Amino acid sequence: MKFHRPLSPNPFCEIVSLVEQALHTAHPSVRRDFRFEIPDLKSGKAGCSTRALLVILLAIFGMMIESGTRAAESSGLLLVDNKGDKTLGIVDPESGRQIAVVEEDGETGHEVAASPDGKLAFVPIYGNSGVGHPGTDGHLLRVIDVATRKIVGTVDFGKGVRPHCAVMGPKNGLLYVTTELNNSVTIIDPATFKIVGSVPTDQAESHMLVISSDGRRGYTANVGPGTV
Repeated sequence: MKFHRPLSPNPFCEIVSLVEQALHTAHPSVRRDFRFEIPDLKSGKAGCSTRALLVILLAIFGMMIESGTRAAESSGLLLVDNKGDKTLGIVDPESGRQIAVVEEDGETGHEVAASPDGKLAFVPIYGNSGVGHPGTDGHLLRVIDVATRKIVGTVDFGKGVRPHCAVMGPKNGLLYVTTELNNSVTIIDPATFKIVGSVPTDQAESHMLVISSDGRRGYTANVGPGTV
């Protein structure tokens, strides 16, 4: 490493000042996540050599770059199912504005799940009624490309099952959808849009679903009997 000007008599203070300047201009998320906790560094009393501090400084800048990259990659869009309009709403969470809508071509989507890469939205088309009430029985799931804002695929369950809650498996990447009238959870391959399995709940009106973080268990809220 070559310096274009000599370090100050107290190189510890000089390096800390460089770090503080970098943090001042860094992305807010970097400043929020970053903590600099070497005791008495400004006083020059810390038991570290200049070389060690330069290594620390390089590591710090590496962390800052990585954190900034993560912040950029994590900034995304919010997907909202507009039941009354029968559309998928795409919302900019920074501005709080709906920037686009996509017609779902069905009656009516209630829930939405996004693929892990954020490129696809999965919208089960439930029907026009509430849980346990008479009405149409949905049998489709729409796949929407978030970037092009178009329907790019459809899963047909073959009969009216009132598909409702869609959840991505945290480990295997499969899509799980509650299918109320079948008293089951249907498993879909999100890459091929094909049904690959089904798990019976043996409970009426399995409406909502969550999956444990290790992907080993699923929990359904069964409206009819009031069970989980």
